[in-house]
Amino acid sequence: MYSNRILFSFVVLLASCTLKEQRPSKTWFYKESDVEVLNGKVKQLIQTDDNGDGVSEQNTSDTVDFDIKSDIKEVRSWDPGIVFQTKYVTKYDSNRRRLQIIARSRALRQIDSWVRAEMIKKHKVVDTSMKISGVYEYDKNGYVIKRYSSLEDLSEGNYSYNKYNSDGDMIETDSYLNSKLLGYATKLTYDNKHMVIEETIFHNGTLVTKTNYSYLSFDSKGNWTKRKATYDANTVITTRKITYY
Repeated sequence: MYSNRILFSFVVLLASCTLKEQRPSKTWFYKESDVEVLNGKVKQLIQTDDNGDGVSEQNTSDTVDFDIKSDIKEVRSWDPGIVFQTKYVTKYDSNRRRLQIIARSRALRQIDSWVRAEMIKKHKVVDTSMKISGVYEYDKNGYVIKRYSSLEDLSEGNYSYNKYNSDGDMIETDSYLNSKLLGYATKLTYDNKHMVIEETIFHNGTLVTKTNYSYLSFDSKGNWTKRKATYDANTVITTRKITYY
């Protein structure tokens, strides 16, 4: 459970790295393997996933705060039993491309002693700060083609290599453990509005899961506020509340 929320925070950490130098009216945002270009200068995004079991306490929720430059400055994540807080510091080159992101993530509270004991057993950290870092490389078009990510308690981190289509949509990410062992390959399909409609994940060439997305509602700026994901006979409804500068 703890590692899942750390993973979300780090995925969002990667999100603050733009595909290209950002234009003032756009905000780049990654969630899981999705790559989105949000319209407008986003101030805050609250995202909640509902798996349809009727138990609201089991839903996960993430609140992402952006600064005026469209950089992610803090993420607060709710997973049943645990609240996480992650804060970010970003380093840039002369073209304001992200070179490195350093974050500190910590668990703020736990519901019961069993969760606390499991966290101590598996992660050896409870209510303490964990350093997360990311380093990026770009191609000549300004697209992120390589990411290195690590947690401070790991001797080596993970490498991700991205591929893009002619429209600049990221269509594949290959993730390697310790730069040698291919972990997962994620492939994305888009509609004519550059929105992800299918995500397939492979492990060692074998299909692990396939997810289809449909979009149910949008706000006044054209950003989606409700989405349905279906996979393995499961359905998850994701809602968003977005505020702007």
